[in-house]
Amino acid sequence: MAIIEMSLTRARLLAYARLTLITFLVTGLAWVWLSHNRVDISGNPLGGDFSVFWAAAKLAEAGNATEAYDTSRLNEVQRLAIPNVEARYGWFYPPNFLLILWPLSKLDYPVAFWIFMLATAGAYFFILHRAAEGIPILFLMAFPGFFVNLIQGQNGFLTAALAGLSILLMERRPRLAGILIGLMIIKPHLAVLFPISLIASRSWKTLGIAAITAVGFTVLSSHVLGWETFKTFMDNLHIARTLIEGGGLIQNKMPSVFVTLRRAGLPINLAWLAHGLLGALVALTVFRTWKTSVSLPLKGAILMTASLLTTPYLYDYDLAWLAFPILWVIKSGCQSGWLPMERITCFLAWYLPILVLPLAKLTEWPVAPFLLGLLLWISIRRCIMAGQATEKTRLSHAGNHHPSSDIV
Repeated sequence: MAIIEMSLTRARLLAYARLTLITFLVTGLAWVWLSHNRVDISGNPLGGDFSVFWAAAKLAEAGNATEAYDTSRLNEVQRLAIPNVEARYGWFYPPNFLLILWPLSKLDYPVAFWIFMLATAGAYFFILHRAAEGIPILFLMAFPGFFVNLIQGQNGFLTAALAGLSILLMERRPRLAGILIGLMIIKPHLAVLFPISLIASRSWKTLGIAAITAVGFTVLSSHVLGWETFKTFMDNLHIARTLIEGGGLIQNKMPSVFVTLRRAGLPINLAWLAHGLLGALVALTVFRTWKTSVSLPLKGAILMTASLLTTPYLYDYDLAWLAFPILWVIKSGCQSGWLPMERITCFLAWYLPILVLPLAKLTEWPVAPFLLGLLLWISIRRCIMAGQATEKTRLSHAGNHHPSSDIV
């Protein structure tokens, strides 16, 4: 481990990035080349998750938005995009996300896929580049979370862009930050800690606008798609919970604490209790750190990492979020010096999205949640040290100030 810590120089990181890019490009081209009728050699559809997005949008465009929550009907329309698909997919998103996808229903599936993926990836990299100023773009492009989200045709770019940009703008553009946080209602389970951070930092304007945006967006989407759509979404939430508890989802790709505990054999109630206790502890940590005036990037690293640890419904493509906290910790390390365990943690977390599936197949131990917890810990440690340095500087300045009124 010490050898890896010493080897993470800028030159070596760029070398790792080039090697990673070449590996993914070659693998991706081979994967597409060996596929047939948009189905790969393993029987999985290319960009399979987006085919569900497209099918749901098609149903909404036809005036049957509620049918998106009917798995049989959804998969029937999905076969218009990928005729030979065998896997059965469900739709558990709120009407808000369906409203965003609706315009894509008028396009052929391949065109809709590339428009959605390129648009969200463009926004993601633009915001990531702003957050990671000074870090080579080649390194950003080699982030494995990018490829994991792309090959599955998922929305990790979109949610990560909303979360990352809202943090970047929270102090300078509080109203716009609130709108971005409100738009995260498309995937509400990833945004539950954001209101806690706003309450802790007394960002009442941002909190209010976020609430108005979330409610307004929900009302608009329910009005356009039909109020029955929102009711059906709420009714189907228990199905999602049953699937998580019973292993009906692809659990090898779910790095959440709850799913990891269930895979390890823990009873449902105990798994929920452990996950709930951890979630409460993490939420308290977010509240405590966001009460301070420490640098926003470090608090953002804590918030985004904590959000991934808190939700029980987490997939490998959601780990597109990880690029932001990792890069914020790297920037802090480059500016003020590295602390023990930081470089190895950032290195492993950087590759975590591509490691979730093989790690889950190799071991029942909670490797992925443990690594997320380690990233959260080093972010908290940096935040505490930054706060102590700020307080020390303040006291030093106060000690050097001698007002004339103090001299008699």
